[in-house]
Amino acid sequence: MKENRLKIISREVGGEVANQTTFIVVGAPLVRPIKPTHTSLVFELPHQPGSLVDVLHVLSRRKLNLTKILSRPIPGRFEEYRFMIEFQGATPKRDVVEALARIDNLTDFLAVIGSYPVKRL
Repeated sequence: MKENRLKIISREVGGEVANQTTFIVVGAPLVRPIKPTHTSLVFELPHQPGSLVDVLHVLSRRKLNLTKILSRPIPGRFEEYRFMIEFQGATPKRDVVEALARIDNLTDFLAVIGSYPVKRL
């Protein structure tokens, strides 16, 4: 990662092909800002059939490509899950702003983590 002046400690992190590690570089603002390309959300849904697919349809209808989805159990709420998704698209694009407003109406809880540049290695 010479471009970020980071020292590589080990190249042999995890031996499983299915493992994926995400690194986030935190530091001073770049001299030339990079245009955001992705957006991440965390949300909770009503515990009813079709609630997740309704959110995914919001992205699909606007041609916003889902790049990551994670689910974690909500502590103290048996069989209910909190979701984290990442998709291609960023504010202030109209389709993203509209999608976020619609998703907000479909969810019990929504936190927009933010829009940011993503560089896949």
